[in-house]
Amino acid sequence: MILQYVKEQKRYTKDELNKLFKSDNYDNTDEIKDILKKLREYGILKTVKYNSTQKNLSDLIEEDLELSEGINDKYYYVFKYVGIIMVSKYIIICIPKYVTSSKENEYINDISKFKNVLSVIKKYNSKNQTINLYEYSEESTSFNFLAIMIHMINDYYTNGAYINNKNIIEKNGNGEILWDKTINESFAIISNNRPYYPEMYTRNNVNDEYDYFTRLHKCLINLFLKRLKEYKLMELLDIQEDEISEEEIEDFGDDNYILYKLEQELNIQFNTKKQIILKSIYSYIQNRGNLNSHDNINLLGTSSFNLVWEEVCSNILNNMLDDNIKDIDNLRDIIERKCSEKLKEANNLDKSKENILRLEKLLNSQETLSSIIEKPSWVGYYEENDNNEFIKKADKTLEPDVISIYNNDNGIVFGIFDAKYYNITLKKESKLSGQPGIGDITKQYLYQLAYKDIFKDIDELVFKNSFLVPTYESEFKNIGYVKLDMFKIMELEDIQIIQVPTNEVFERYLTNETIDINLLKLK
Repeated sequence: MILQYVKEQKRYTKDELNKLFKSDNYDNTDEIKDILKKLREYGILKTVKYNSTQKNLSDLIEEDLELSEGINDKYYYVFKYVGIIMVSKYIIICIPKYVTSSKENEYINDISKFKNVLSVIKKYNSKNQTINLYEYSEESTSFNFLAIMIHMINDYYTNGAYINNKNIIEKNGNGEILWDKTINESFAIISNNRPYYPEMYTRNNVNDEYDYFTRLHKCLINLFLKRLKEYKLMELLDIQEDEISEEEIEDFGDDNYILYKLEQELNIQFNTKKQIILKSIYSYIQNRGNLNSHDNINLLGTSSFNLVWEEVCSNILNNMLDDNIKDIDNLRDIIERKCSEKLKEANNLDKSKENILRLEKLLNSQETLSSIIEKPSWVGYYEENDNNEFIKKADKTLEPDVISIYNNDNGIVFGIFDAKYYNITLKKESKLSGQPGIGDITKQYLYQLAYKDIFKDIDELVFKNSFLVPTYESEFKNIGYVKLDMFKIMELEDIQIIQVPTNEVFERYLTNETIDINLLKLK
C-alpha cells in the first residue's frame, strides 16, 4: 500500500496529483483515472477553475465547483474530506485545512495530532449508533472494509471474543448437583439411616474456547490486525499489535460454507451483541472478494468537519442554548432580583412592569434560550382584497450555534458564539480571505438583537458576539472583529473573531471538559 498525505481544500494541480499518485503519464494510466473518478463520484474530490482567484483560497464554495472528465491543466483539484481514504493500492490521509502550509510537515510528523482528530470524529459519529458498512454514491455502492475492521477490533478489545457456552458434567464441581446421575452411578455411605455421597455429579456451564464461531472471530481479528499493520495504520489508529490466533480463514471452509454456518447460528442466536458480531463477520466474508478492487473505496472520517467543529465548540463552551432559563443560575438570579426591584418601582400602567412580568413568567415556564426567540408570523387574507387577516406561525426561527452565560470582571456576559470552520486571513500586509459571508454576519447581529429585546430590562447583562475559528497555533487569540455600521443605531456589539487552538479544545472535548470562557479574550 502507498501512503500519501493531502490537505483538505488545498488546491492541487494536475502535476501535483501526478506526483501524489506516482504517475508520470497520468492520462494514459487507466487505474489512476478510475481512482480519481471514484473519488469524484463519492464527493471526496472536487474541481474548480484554474485561476489566480482560486489558487490562494482555503474554502470551497458550491458556486465555484466545476464538472470535469479525466485530469487536465484547466482545473485545480480539491479534497473535501478529513480522515483516511483507502482506494486501490493507495491510502490517502487528509489532514484538516486549518494546518498552515508552513506547519504541514510538522503536523504530519507529529502523529498524535491527527490521532486526536480521528478520535474527535469517532466521538462525534458515535451519536449515530450504526456502523457505516457501505459508502453510497449516485452510481454505485462500496463495502467499507476499513470501517468494519476497526469496529470489530475495537469491539473485540472492549467485549472479548464471541463465546458460546457448553454444559460439562464434573465430579464434585461447583455447579448444579445432578441427583439422578449421582444416585444411579455413585455409591452412598449410610450413617444414622441417612445416605451420604462422597462423590456427586454436577453440571457446569463453561465457555467453549474451541467453538467454531469463537475461533472464526479470533481468526478475523488477527487478520484485521495484520492488514492494518500492512497498511501502516496501527499507530495512527492507536491499535496495538497482537497475536490473537494462529488459524487462517481457509481453515474454516470456503466462503459459502462459512456463510451457511453463520446463517445457522444467526437463526438460533437471540443475544443482540452476539448478533452484531455474527452479522459483521457475515458482511466481511460476503464482500471480501472485492477488497482490492479499483471500484472499492474505504473511508474513515468526514466530509463535513464543519459540523464536528460546531459540536466541539458547543461542548467546550458549555452550550446553554437548550437549557431551561430557570436552570441557568446566574441568569435566573439576576432576573429574579431585577423583577423584585422593578415591580416595587413600577405602577400598574408602567410599560416596564409589563416587560418584567413577562420575564417573571419565563422563569416559571419550560422555555429554553432557543425556544424564546420569536418565530416568523405568516399573515394571510381570508379573501382577495379583504383586510381580514389570519396568522400562521413558522416552526423554525433563528438558531445560534452556542450561547454561554458567564461571569467576568464586567458583570454577567451573555455570549453568542458561532463556530465557523474557516481559515480567515486578517493581516495588514495580506489580502482579506477565508472570511464568512454577509449572511453569517447579519445572522450573528440578529441573534443579539433577538436576545437584547427579550432581556432589555436587565441592564446588567453584557452582550458579546463572536466567530470561533480553528487554528493550529497553541493559544487563544483575538485577531479582530467584523462590523456593519448600519447596526450601530441598534447599539449592537461588533462580532469579534477568536482563533481557537484545536489541539487543546480537542483534548477537552474527548475528556468532556469545558474551558474558562475568559480564555477567549473577548473585548
